Amino acid sequence: RRVQDAHALQEAVGRFPQDYRPSRPQPSLARFRLYRRCGACPYSGTCAQVAGWLRSVVQRAFRENHKSIKENIMSKGKAERGSQRDIQWLFNHPKNRRLLERKLKTHIADWLSPIDGDQYREYQDKDFLQQIGLGRYSGQLVGKFWPKGGPVWDGLAKTNDGTVLLFEAKAHISELFGGGMKAKAGVSRETILKSLAETAEFIGADYDAVSWTDAVYQTANRLAHLFFLNKKIGVKAKLIYLIFLNDDTVASHGETEEMWKTAIEVAERYILKLPFGRKAKFKDGSSGSWRDWVNHVFIDIKGSDFTII
Repeated sequence: RRVQDAHALQEAVGRFPQDYRPSRPQPSLARFRLYRRCGACPYSGTCAQVAGWLRSVVQRAFRENHKSIKENIMSKGKAERGSQRDIQWLFNHPKNRRLLERKLKTHIADWLSPIDGDQYREYQDKDFLQQIGLGRYSGQLVGKFWPKGGPVWDGLAKTNDGTVLLFEAKAHISELFGGGMKAKAGVSRETILKSLAETAEFIGADYDAVSWTDAVYQTANRLAHLFFLNKKIGVKAKLIYLIFLNDDTVASHGETEEMWKTAIEVAERYILKLPFGRKAKFKDGSSGSWRDWVNHVFIDIKGSDFTII
């Protein structure tokens, strides 16, 4: 797996300008290409050489803030399977766009990401805010409300009235659950925990730091960013979960809409302990609740109203 990853990274680095590559020669991958287990590879030291070479390229690129290299790293290109492919199909065909607008009961004025003309790029941190026209708030988000390395948004769009739509694409239920918070630095962890607690208090959740930073941490940090946009800087924003049904490229095991709804309820009601019913209201007395920020849209990619690109 490390060899395969190294090949993929090496191919990406091959697109970087020549003057950003290290002066020392690039180590050869050819002589251990056939090996798949490090324990069986007589050239295992070469793995470290390759990793070091690739790391030096990326570090120099970001240190010198080279725009073209950052764009290459942010770009994921055209996907071949799973929810990433599905959302690319959805965002880049007129018929599929109209399908989504009907389900959302709104008109999307700007389809911002992932777009084929932009190499299907996905955005995070300052670039995310820049893409939705809110770059002026970068200093309030990155480093202050959330450390660098925040959510990478599967999709971005804006409606006619300026509402920001943040999209998360899912093709199988296991995507709802992950490995939890990865931040290790003390300052980063403190920043995240503070913002999660502030978000939970505002929306009226029964906050538990362990639950909010464990398996459903992705949902928790998305809620925190919704809180930042809607209440910290006063920009209307919604999170749309795009749930793709019947995607044969993933191990979905025939998951139905009802199965999805059950899993979502478990995550929201029983793990994050978000408020429902009359309890679902903001603590500052303003109208609405967190449920006004979140929507789940189910799309059958084998349905007659969906077009495969």
